[in-house]
Amino acid sequence: MSEVVTNSYRFATSGIDDTALKAYYKFDEASGDIINQSESSEDLGSSADQQVTGATYGETGILDDALLYDGTNDYSRAGTSLSQFDFCHVTGHEWTLNFWLWQNTQTGGEGVMGTSWSASTNGFLVGASTNNRMFLRLDDGSAGQPIDDAYSVNSFIGDGTWEMFTITWSDPNEEAIVYRDYDSATWTIDYALPSRTTGNAGNPMTSGMNPSLTGTNWFAGKIDEVSFWDRILTSNEIEALYNSGSAQAIYG
Repeated sequence: MSEVVTNSYRFATSGIDDTALKAYYKFDEASGDIINQSESSEDLGSSADQQVTGATYGETGILDDALLYDGTNDYSRAGTSLSQFDFCHVTGHEWTLNFWLWQNTQTGGEGVMGTSWSASTNGFLVGASTNNRMFLRLDDGSAGQPIDDAYSVNSFIGDGTWEMFTITWSDPNEEAIVYRDYDSATWTIDYALPSRTTGNAGNPMTSGMNPSLTGTNWFAGKIDEVSFWDRILTSNEIEALYNSGSAQAIYG
């Protein structure tokens, strides 16, 4: 796929603008770290590369390969910094998390990705649970929980099939919106209280289990094409990433 470069920003021919793309993971590596492939002027760089523990490389993804987490002892973690994903919880930010998920049935509330597992720390969490539900948390250790274990309806996540989830968070609007497969289902969660923290996250950004690395809460399934943006994507950009269910890489 050809690309053009305009004013230092790189655009895919689909019209996806990489402005404020902080991290982008394709999960196509055969070994070693999962590389942050964002080329925006605001990317987090190699410090956000994910170190893999136990997970299986080279699984069939929605685009090329994916990483498989076995639900027993697999996870990946983006370095050791507690600050680089702070835009996902600090006051005043609008941001988007976009990812493709292929899950096996979960046995409990399992961590898909996030930076917090406790109301006493700061951060966010996206999880999968029994009855194929998704859950969200937004923790503010000083003020409480703007979003406290909000659960979707049953069967929001499929079993053994690739689905795209787009989560937008807006502290100014005090709400989170989750889109499944671009427009097939939408789930809106109002904040119980405004997030007021400016403190660092409780844990580095972690995928495949709860970010504190304690207890169980291991996710069983595959993850592919993950992107973090410090802005809310337009509906056209979300549609382009979904690409009629075939997925669209941000860069060719």
